[in-house]
Amino acid sequence: MNDEPRDEHRQPPDEDTGAPVYALRALAVEPRVGFLSGIRNRIHRGVLAGDLADLSWKSWAQALLEYLAMIFGFISPSKGGPKDGDG
Repeated sequence: MNDEPRDEHRQPPDEDTGAPVYALRALAVEPRVGFLSGIRNRIHRGVLAGDLADLSWKSWAQALLEYLAMIFGFISPSKGGPKDGDG
């Protein structure tokens, strides 16, 4: 019987492809304390930069559409507004 704890995700070493990777598993080292939070912060900074770039491209177009809607609203009165003589 094997004394090692059972790991269902662990596969036996494969002679062709898995033997070196299986041997490196014993050399695994836990990352330092701030490593994962540093990676997470870098991802968030990248996402923020992408969102700001996207916003800078969309904001001027949205403002232009709003101004055009205002101009066309002044030129052609809305059909649902009050009519002359309705009081």
